[in-house]
Amino acid sequence: MAISLKKNSGINLEKGLKNLILTVSWDTKMDIDIHALLLTDGRAGEDDDFIFYGNLEHPSGAIIHSGDVKDGSRATGVDDEYITIVMDEIPPIKNQILLSASIHNAVNRGQHFGKATDAVCKLIDKDTNEVLVQYALDQDLIGEHCAKIAQLTKEGSVWRFTALGQPMPSLERILLDAGLEVE
Repeated sequence: MAISLKKNSGINLEKGLKNLILTVSWDTKMDIDIHALLLTDGRAGEDDDFIFYGNLEHPSGAIIHSGDVKDGSRATGVDDEYITIVMDEIPPIKNQILLSASIHNAVNRGQHFGKATDAVCKLIDKDTNEVLVQYALDQDLIGEHCAKIAQLTKEGSVWRFTALGQPMPSLERILLDAGLEVE
């Protein structure tokens, strides 16, 4: 049974989880893009630590992006866009995975997460297909077009999932905050 989280709440994940899926789904024709940053103490080491529709897989194989879904069609069969996390492949130096989302061309189209009907982030155990955690996005992000959605943080040997719902002015700001250069 999935645990429903609210903004800034979290849970410790069970040890032994091997493969996770972070999904974002929505029922409105919007181009919501999800991204993952593989971090060490909040900092990315290189551009390849940013996983998105233009860089589908981390060199370690730990993070794999499903590809771009532009309309909320659930064409991938597992919600809309999703990111697979292979826990055993995460480089030991990495202790955070930040999931963010942005709406493509949101300002010009007058779109924001509050207009994304039934927008939900889920954490799924890929091996059992069990939804471990879910977090509704539309209420905490009304008026926003970019946000830090959730974070996995390694504390000792235990990974913790935290629902963030933290508005951000842009994807560029998220990348700059992680120490990456933006062109």
